[in-house]
Amino acid sequence: MFAPLRLIYGLRPHASIGLLLTALSATFMFVLTPFAIPDIAADFGVAAGTAGLISTAQVGGFGLTNVIAGRRLAPSAGLLRTGVAILLVVDVLSAMAPSFELLSVYRFGAGVGAGLVTWVVWADSVHERRRLADVTAVGPVGAIAGAPILGALVQAGGFRLAYAVLAAVAAAVLLIPQSLSAGAVRRQRRVSPSRSNLVLLAALALFTLAGTSVYIYGAQIARDNFGIGPLAVS
Repeated sequence: MFAPLRLIYGLRPHASIGLLLTALSATFMFVLTPFAIPDIAADFGVAAGTAGLISTAQVGGFGLTNVIAGRRLAPSAGLLRTGVAILLVVDVLSAMAPSFELLSVYRFGAGVGAGLVTWVVWADSVHERRRLADVTAVGPVGAIAGAPILGALVQAGGFRLAYAVLAAVAAAVLLIPQSLSAGAVRRQRRVSPSRSNLVLLAALALFTLAGTSVYIYGAQIARDNFGIGPLAVS
């Protein structure tokens, strides 16, 4: 429900364009997934539910990386570029994946790259309200702009073409200079003593699980029951 407000903020960015485009490259990974699942299932001859495990792999790599990065690493432009470079490599490999098992491994790597990018971007922006508003706008803007484009790519050339295009996007982002705000450098980790945070984390986990299942299988449900969506049979 906050998407319209975030879109308005996104019209006048205070964060650097390079930083926002970097965050967008990670967003596209998640936007593509529901469109790619039916084609992945058809290409490798697996069930749609099995193909959906690529989402589990991506989210697993994403979540694990955020947990580790928040405890062990300090945000930097180099770390941000490392995340984009990982996305570039695994997207190229995903476009050429010879088996579903290898594709799942590559998508776990994509989750790691997207996790690094997202964590650094948020760490850079959380100290300044206007920059944070820009970063929160990337998700809805990326979904609105990316969904029809990525869906059309899958329709035209399958998931391999779509992953190749994501690799090209990551390569373009690597050419953009990156710099973080001075407040992004973490000197000491701060941990809240409140135990209510555990309740909040559990609630967010349940919310994420429910939201992810609807997001990922929406395309498959539309295709199987209504004959619409990527790779729909007319």
